Amino acid sequence: MRDRATWLRRPHFYGALVIALVALVVPVSQSIAGASSNTATAPIEKNTYLYSYCGYPSGHSQIGKVKFTRTKDDSIIVDVTLYGADSTRDYYIYLYYNEYDKSFYYCSDYTYLGDVKVVNGHAHKVFEVTDVSELYNQFYISAYNNATGNYDESTYVSI
Repeated sequence: MRDRATWLRRPHFYGALVIALVALVVPVSQSIAGASSNTATAPIEKNTYLYSYCGYPSGHSQIGKVKFTRTKDDSIIVDVTLYGADSTRDYYIYLYYNEYDKSFYYCSDYTYLGDVKVVNGHAHKVFEVTDVSELYNQFYISAYNNATGNYDESTYVSI
């Protein structure tokens, strides 16, 4: 009788073990498959060109935000909002990407997006960049202040 009771409990143990292993494997498989978000938002920091490197945070005051969205057809939507910028004629917006090469990251100018007109420190504009290689996944923007010659950069995001 004792052997039969032990035998009946064993499938429950193995069933619980299988459920526990599946619960551990599912999050890992999602991260390997690229479950990262296709949208990310980053702050735009004032006067960072000389003080930050490739979109790393500088600790300077925030003057806006940028939202990056990668679409299914490998386009990038760049939604720029400025709310504390210098009231100047224009800001010229550039898209950069970070790339890893033999133990270090370097940043590259991807494209000129366009300009935004700042009125009373505020501006908003949406840009679309098409045919972005899926090899590039870390982006940031640099906003060149046409009047002062300063750069305001966002921190980089991974999408």
